[in-house]
Amino acid sequence: MCHLSSKQERFCLEYMVDLNAKKAAIRAGYSPHTAMEQGYQLLQKTSVQSKLTMLMEERASRLEVNADLVVDGLKNIAFRDIRDLFGKNGELLPIASLPRGLATSISAIEIIEGPGLGQRTYKINFYSKIRALELLGKHVGFFKKESPVGQPSLAKLIGQINKPEIKDL
Repeated sequence: MCHLSSKQERFCLEYMVDLNAKKAAIRAGYSPHTAMEQGYQLLQKTSVQSKLTMLMEERASRLEVNADLVVDGLKNIAFRDIRDLFGKNGELLPIASLPRGLATSISAIEIIEGPGLGQRTYKINFYSKIRALELLGKHVGFFKKESPVGQPSLAKLIGQINKPEIKDL
């Protein structure tokens, strides 16, 4: 790896804070007026890319995060089943007894106390199932223009149908 200047080194460390090149350039001491261009230029340098890759790998190792763990988290959100929140008689299960995958797909729980003793309403919000499906689909290559086996995508096939043929259907 090529040697980085102290300013470039600082840029790399600052970039790791929020992955924002412009803000990282400013915090590293570059002019706010040229920070966007400087950040872009720095990200194009092989030496900076190598340093950032090393820093990202160190962070992932330190946090014990890997691609499988991230994909598993997305899978839990994408394929959750709301029925798993309830017991056989329709009662809401205690949060402590929910499977980990289901519990981690919940973004918030609001408890609304009713007028009578023991009357509660629970409002449960989940992370976006659609977004998780989108990210998983992108990860496994479902949304490419061409399918991995060289077959044209559905969008391309639909685009090839001319309008008179559609009217005939």
